[in-house]
Amino acid sequence: MTIFNFSNVYWLCFFLYSRLTQSQSIQNPLDTPPFHDEWCDTVCATRQTCASKFGNDTLHLKLKAKYSISDGPGKHLFHGKKYGQEITRRTFDTQFILDISNALEISPCKIYVSEVSPAENDKLSPYLDPEYVIIDFQLFDVSLTLVQELTRQVQDMSSILYQGEVTKATNRLFGIVVPLLDHSVKLMYHISMVGGNLVELLEEKQVLTQGSSRYCEYETDFSKGSYCEFEVLFRQDLANVLEMNRNNIEILRIQLKDEDSVLVFFRLIPMSSLHTYDFGWAQEKIVHLQSMIAEPSSILYNGNLTFRVDPTWGLDQETKSNRIGSSRLMRSSRLDKGSDYERCRETQRCSQGWSHYNESRDVSTFTSQKFPGGEHYSIPLFEDFENWRRGSSLLQGLLDTTPSSDAKELEGAYWSPVDFISLGPKIPSYNSTVNSGLVLNQYKKDADIEKQRAWIAEIQLYLDWIRKEENITSLDARTRSRLDIKDTLHLTYRQYSKMLEKEKQKLKIMVESQCNECILAFNTSSLEMKGSMNATGVIATTPDGTEVAVWTFDSIDIDKNVKVHLTGQRALALLSKSSIHIDTILVVTPGTLGGFPGGYSVKRDSIHRLVSICNEEEGNLNRRNPICVGDQPLSNKRSNTHSNNVNGPGSPSSRIYSYSIETKATVQNEIHKIVIDTIPGETVYGSFKLIFGDYSTPLLSHDISAQGLKAAMEDSFNPAKVNILAAVDRSNLDEGIGSVTVSRSRIGVNNGFQWLITFNSMVGNPEEIDSVYLEVQNLLQGDDAFVEKTTIQNGTSIGGYFTLEMFGNSTRPLPHDISADMLREAMLTDILPLIEVQVTRSSKNNNCNDGYCKDGPHRSGGYTWDIILSTSQGNISPYSPTSSDHDNVGTIEALTITNNLTGCVDGSCPEISVVRKSSTPFSLSFGGGGGSYGGLGGLGQGNFSASMIYGDERLSNLYGGSGGALGYVSPFDARMTQIASKSRGGSGGGAIALIAQNDIVLGANSKITVNGESGWASYMYGGGGGSGGSILLSSGGATTVNGILEAKGGNGGQPWSTGEKFVGGGGSGGRIALFGTTTTDTFKANISLNGGDCDVESKQMKKCKGSEGSLFRKTKSVLVYSTDFTTGAMDTNTSLLLHPTSDSGSVSNSRWLSGPTFKLKGPTRPQRISFFIKVSPNTKPATKDWSTAISFGGPTANGKDAALSFSIGNKIMYGLIQKGKFFHLETTRMSSLDVETVVDQWYKIDFHLDWDIKKYWFYVNDILQGEAKYLNLSSVNDATTKAKESNMKTWIDEIYLGTDTSMNFACPYVGHDGRVYVRGRNNAVDWKPEEVGEFSTSYQEMSRHESHLSSRSRYERQDHGGILPLDGRGHTLYTSDVKSFPIISDWDDKILKHQDTTTIIQKNGKKMKVWYGEHRNDQGYEDNHDEGGVVACSTLDMKTWKREGTMLHHVNITNMVIDSNSSLHVERPKVLYNKATETFVMWMIIDDPDRTLAMVGIATSKFYNGPFTFVRSFYPDGNQTRDFTLHKDEETGKAYLIRTFYETVEYVLPSPKMNPIWESVKDENGQTNFALNYHRAHYHPDYDNFHDIHIQRLRHEDKPWKIICINRLTQQEREIPFGSFGDDLCTGEMEYKRVEGQGDPTFEHTKDGIQSRFLDPNDPKNNVWKPNSVPSIESKTWKENYEKGTCGIRAMDEDMQTFDPAIPSFEGVNRSSCSNIADNPLHATSPDELSGTPVIVEKRRAKYVSMSLLTDDYLETTGIFTTIEGELSDGKDLSFLTDELRSAIFKITIGYFAFTNAPTATRATIGLTRNNLYVKNRYDFIEKSTSATDGKTNIKFSSESRRLFLNTMLVGFFPSISNAIEFVPASPSFQGTLTDAEEIISAQRLALNNIADVIRQGDIDEAGFKIMQLISQTKMGGEIILATFQEQLPSKGSTALLRYQSCQKKFVYLTESFEDCKIAYENALKGKLGSTAAAQLKLLSIIDTSKNLYDEFLLELNLFKSEL
Repeated sequence: MTIFNFSNVYWLCFFLYSRLTQSQSIQNPLDTPPFHDEWCDTVCATRQTCASKFGNDTLHLKLKAKYSISDGPGKHLFHGKKYGQEITRRTFDTQFILDISNALEISPCKIYVSEVSPAENDKLSPYLDPEYVIIDFQLFDVSLTLVQELTRQVQDMSSILYQGEVTKATNRLFGIVVPLLDHSVKLMYHISMVGGNLVELLEEKQVLTQGSSRYCEYETDFSKGSYCEFEVLFRQDLANVLEMNRNNIEILRIQLKDEDSVLVFFRLIPMSSLHTYDFGWAQEKIVHLQSMIAEPSSILYNGNLTFRVDPTWGLDQETKSNRIGSSRLMRSSRLDKGSDYERCRETQRCSQGWSHYNESRDVSTFTSQKFPGGEHYSIPLFEDFENWRRGSSLLQGLLDTTPSSDAKELEGAYWSPVDFISLGPKIPSYNSTVNSGLVLNQYKKDADIEKQRAWIAEIQLYLDWIRKEENITSLDARTRSRLDIKDTLHLTYRQYSKMLEKEKQKLKIMVESQCNECILAFNTSSLEMKGSMNATGVIATTPDGTEVAVWTFDSIDIDKNVKVHLTGQRALALLSKSSIHIDTILVVTPGTLGGFPGGYSVKRDSIHRLVSICNEEEGNLNRRNPICVGDQPLSNKRSNTHSNNVNGPGSPSSRIYSYSIETKATVQNEIHKIVIDTIPGETVYGSFKLIFGDYSTPLLSHDISAQGLKAAMEDSFNPAKVNILAAVDRSNLDEGIGSVTVSRSRIGVNNGFQWLITFNSMVGNPEEIDSVYLEVQNLLQGDDAFVEKTTIQNGTSIGGYFTLEMFGNSTRPLPHDISADMLREAMLTDILPLIEVQVTRSSKNNNCNDGYCKDGPHRSGGYTWDIILSTSQGNISPYSPTSSDHDNVGTIEALTITNNLTGCVDGSCPEISVVRKSSTPFSLSFGGGGGSYGGLGGLGQGNFSASMIYGDERLSNLYGGSGGALGYVSPFDARMTQIASKSRGGSGGGAIALIAQNDIVLGANSKITVNGESGWASYMYGGGGGSGGSILLSSGGATTVNGILEAKGGNGGQPWSTGEKFVGGGGSGGRIALFGTTTTDTFKANISLNGGDCDVESKQMKKCKGSEGSLFRKTKSVLVYSTDFTTGAMDTNTSLLLHPTSDSGSVSNSRWLSGPTFKLKGPTRPQRISFFIKVSPNTKPATKDWSTAISFGGPTANGKDAALSFSIGNKIMYGLIQKGKFFHLETTRMSSLDVETVVDQWYKIDFHLDWDIKKYWFYVNDILQGEAKYLNLSSVNDATTKAKESNMKTWIDEIYLGTDTSMNFACPYVGHDGRVYVRGRNNAVDWKPEEVGEFSTSYQEMSRHESHLSSRSRYERQDHGGILPLDGRGHTLYTSDVKSFPIISDWDDKILKHQDTTTIIQKNGKKMKVWYGEHRNDQGYEDNHDEGGVVACSTLDMKTWKREGTMLHHVNITNMVIDSNSSLHVERPKVLYNKATETFVMWMIIDDPDRTLAMVGIATSKFYNGPFTFVRSFYPDGNQTRDFTLHKDEETGKAYLIRTFYETVEYVLPSPKMNPIWESVKDENGQTNFALNYHRAHYHPDYDNFHDIHIQRLRHEDKPWKIICINRLTQQEREIPFGSFGDDLCTGEMEYKRVEGQGDPTFEHTKDGIQSRFLDPNDPKNNVWKPNSVPSIESKTWKENYEKGTCGIRAMDEDMQTFDPAIPSFEGVNRSSCSNIADNPLHATSPDELSGTPVIVEKRRAKYVSMSLLTDDYLETTGIFTTIEGELSDGKDLSFLTDELRSAIFKITIGYFAFTNAPTATRATIGLTRNNLYVKNRYDFIEKSTSATDGKTNIKFSSESRRLFLNTMLVGFFPSISNAIEFVPASPSFQGTLTDAEEIISAQRLALNNIADVIRQGDIDEAGFKIMQLISQTKMGGEIILATFQEQLPSKGSTALLRYQSCQKKFVYLTESFEDCKIAYENALKGKLGSTAAAQLKLLSIIDTSKNLYDEFLLELNLFKSEL
């Protein structure tokens, strides 16, 4: 049975069709399908019927296949003739339809081939590619699903499509194109960033075809890599723009366009309903997309990927528009102005030093960075004085960067702060600082809060910027999409959001941390600090054990708003582990903080020692009973009271002994007798008087009665009546006699009498008391009358002396009636331990002997002396109110007496007794004296003062001031009155110590007072003032006082009596000690140690004013310095201030004084030493000879001390000097700058040191001063300051010793020849040699053609028969028109040209030149990118150059095109100022170490001296760039990029097509295979029959001889040898025979079996050869030739098995009518022609110059550019073009040459692409001449060059030119020539620009009129041109014909666009296009299309003319 094994319906259809058409005539293959199926029969079977039935439901598709237009489809048209059988073309079309039908499994009646045409040559456009054809075919009953499937199969080489006979040659790169739906846009991406490793190389193009192959199966499947994400995002972007579903968009392929761009080919899937697609809808979307691309502000540019759409490509390279900005393609940055100093640091002009300080450990470290954001590394020193916590402490001691167990030794301090635990919170502050400790500075807090809020606002702005910029910025190559950008920015956003929250939290803590109205209360008794901050102090003791309450903090900063209350009895010490800043008032209430109470109490119990003493100023006293807690006045003294000095060592306190000494004897009254008588016989009469001292009685009658005499005596001899005598003030009265008793008796007869007078109250013997006697004056009458007074009885009278003994001392003999004063004097003189004696004696005025005085002497004449003894002996005086010594009791001494009195009466002698008035001695400060401390207190009442000076001026112990004395003279007076406390002594001032590891700064508002209290006052008595207390300031840095320090003594108390009063003495001043490396009290400071005052009158009378206290300073620096927080270099806040040493402008013998010193930790070798310095006179005029020096010292090579020194005086000097005592002489040897020093101006000083070559360079304000000098130093060990005595102030700031981060770049300099040179740096490198190309000419290889003649023997001899083979040389293959090789980089100094600089107009109107240059510190191209960048220098005169620093560091450069880890460097930076954006824009070349990139980078800055912010890197217009410059048209502000490049122009011709000849079939050895040759040329059923050996197979003759006999029993086998014959070869019945083969082994053709005449198609040997000589025969192997034919694929075995029983009678089917073996019978061949594959016949290398217009922001090219051929003389680069020459070239170029908006001019297509300027003819662009005098290059344009350009350039002038060109009709002289027609077409092209302007102005009518004129003129001109060309075709070759066809096609397209113009114009007039704006948009779109079509037609004309 015959089995037909048809594999599918396709082949069945094919088989049936072939049978049906064998006998029919061939129809047009374009109109009928290859066969019919059911669909054909029921729907439609021809193109006409299908078109009628389906209407618009059809699609035109294109496919590119690798077939020759002549050899493949067979359509080879020349002069209307067809060559080859028509069946060849029909077979091609038929096979193609069957292939597509089979691939899509659809009816072939749905498929129709419309056209098969040659394809354009992608590489050699506009030539056609004869190897490829474009198959334009049509699908009816459209199913886009089938189109998608077909698109997919094109990319799948294993798909059914590639099994087709025609479609197996499908071109994957071209794919399937649906012209109506397929479009392309250009995106600015490198293809590697789109597809990564998915990129493949097709036809030498990098492409991604995953879209067509539906690689991304699921839309959100990003697991297959970033490509799928790219695809989804792109589709979504277009969907958003076009308001459609992204499923309606498919990506077909992505293809690399330029260095940084790709073309994305995509397809719109139109909307469908009821199986009908709305293609009009798709077209509307495309029109909308075109408008979106042309509109920069459209939402298209907000897409995830479409923000990178390049408008210069437009859509499908149509409707192109210029770029107007670059914000979407650059790395946006917010240009922050920043401070001048921060910009200075970032540009490395100022050092990149950083100072780090750990205040808890008091450790400083210093680092630097090579560039901002770079890694920190250690340096020796950087001090900017900005850290107030560290202060100026670095100016002393070793700069140790490691913590040490040995704390910094602070002179004057009792303790080191590091020995205590830090108190207080750690509050975060602005930046990374922490307010650790007692920091309550509202101003700093507000400033920090303001900074923090500004920082938060900055972060918020940055976050807002991220939100904004995520839609308009591109970060780098890795962030491809907005999504990537957003992800990146969102990550940054999250980070900064966290930072923001953290900073907000920090702000909250900062706001809440301190207080608005801060209060601090220190209680040294309880050790509590409360209020705005709470902390508990500790007790520490000074060397003598004095207790001090100590609070230790990391830092202390208290501002003026903080109210500080200080209380407690211990002294106060505030310690800081860093610095102390206090700007508030610290008032120490007298009697607190170690200050002693004023005199009043005799003791303070231990329970009251920590209780605050009451103070009169506090107003908390009860005036009526002013008793304070803890008071123990003498009145309350108990007998067992342990009393000692509670008022301080300097108080007038003493140990008080109170005694009463009394003398007395037995009392005996004095009796006097007065007798009056006369001689006998006489009678007495008259009178008499009695006289007692100054007293006298009146005349007494001679017979006065006793009572009368008593009355007369008592009334006359007393100061008052006896009855009131006791109450009379006797201070100024004479003593009297008191009372008497008188008796009278008569005597005699002469009338005489006697009176006995007894003195009843009179003390002692009146006759002896004060030598006062009672006298009688006789005034009697009568002769011899007399009066006599006699003593009847003497009164008791004590006399003699006594002595006193105490403390082992004895007084002199003391008279019995010694006065109080004399006794005091004697005791003070004779008893040495007594410091004061107060004595009161009865009858102290010696007028109380009348017996009536209350304090008068005893009746016996004895006295009572009340004695108060004051002594320090045994008077314990603790130095602290809290001392336990208060509980100790001193030795009690006794007062003894020796009695040597006289006046015994009747054996009874006078007695003397001593009585202790107080049971025990006590201590009391009384007498009103002022307290002493730093000086003596003023004297109080009675000249009593027992105070003493104590402590020392260094404050070796922290003592408080002592209290003043109680106002009363005697302590017992106080006991006798209830208001004694009102005359208390003033309390002493307290003690406070401030100790800081670093600086102490007391602000201008600060006030620290430890004043003594004024004495209290009563009506008559004033207490003594307390002494001032102690203030100790000890710092490890500078101690600076700007405020008030007071340790004044209290004033003496002022009684309010207007009469007698006793003023207290003033207390002495206290003690203030200042320690530090320097101590300063500025002009704002007020340090007062005055003693207390008393009233003026008292001062005149006695020394009651207290003495001044002591002020002590101890510094390490002779020069006084401090940290000045009001000024710093470059607007920083702080600097070091060296104070003037004189207030006068006149200083004699000015000498150098040593100042602060930095001692470095070990020897160091800094590469850079820099600092700022400023000077200013403190008073005017300035000192004549003044100078301040800074020296950086170290050893020389020979071990001597030397220093690299700088001094500033009237002039600036510098140099290397010897250190030592002759410094003043060495300074005179330094180099001097010939400029006067300007005061009040900061100078920036730099030393750059090269230790390897032992040289240094000196800069002032970044200007190099002279040449390098010899550096004779081995290292730098310290930095020392010195200054001459003067009135000059000096500020120093930003001291840096460390790495030189300026990368050793130097500014240009003026050479000896007067020209400016760039110092020691590489010149900008040019093109690499391989980019310039070969200079030598190469030639085509010559070939020797052999023939039968060359085979003759004579020509095979050694001499070739006299013929020279290969004589001459071949055609030119390559030639170079490059005039010279570019300059090679070297490291010599280069001449700097003016054009290498940028002109900057300063604010003062002066022009400044700025040179920007690339710099690399490695002197080569090694990978050392962190040592290079763009540097700049400026000059006003091209002579003096200022170093502006590093504008842009290499590390800040990014490759934004391709993600690469390669380091990058900069070449050729150029800067323009954009006035519109007020920005400096830098363009530069960016390259890698191998110089493979040659991309452009752009950076911007608001300042000419940077720093510049890198914003983007890219390839301008897709091209690499090396040699370039910028030009700015100052008139218009437009800027242009001018660059050169090298290009090889390739001259192409089609390869020759020889006339075909038949070719014999060859075997693998190249020999003719005659058998196969016959089979391939002829068809014979027997020969081509697979089964023609079936007989041989039956007989086993097809295999080699092998016959075997087999034993039936044992199965043993034996082989019969060849040649044996007979039937008995196998023995009888025991064996049987098996025949395996009978091929005769003796013959070659039978040894392997008898071979068939059939040639097996499956045998590889039969498939080695393919025909290639006959173009019309498809090249096939024998297998393909045998099996495949027009009938289909045959089954080789004819569907019969080998052993089929029917085979013997089998007859092969005759397939001659459908076999491919004979499908090309003999025919005539065409002539040889140039119609083959285009080949390059010659290459020419030349240099070109391109000028591109930049966007308005100068950050991108607009896409408008022009290109010209030429180069400068001697291979110079564009940097040699001066501004004038650039302007000249620019003006000539825009005047004579065109700018085209075609954006790409890649080197691969230069001169060949239709969108690029193409100059075919060779000519010189620039004629050059060089002047020997000035060396300038003169450039001019030759007229021939202009003509050639005008003739060959595309027309595309600037609008300013085209606007002036109106529509030009044909001139009257129009002759209809080709030239006339070309002029018409060119004029119409120019007129289009004018029409576009008219449309923009809204004049639609005028535009319509011009359009009609344009159409008419263009058609006329085009027809003339085409007709002229057609006439010339017969004499030209096939290439000209193809070119003509192409030209004709372009003109057809152009005229079709006219119809669009007319329709749009008519619709606009009818209002069908909507608003005027919409109509304008539509018309402008069509005009743009027409422009492109004009350009294409003009290009074709030029190319066609070149062919002719």
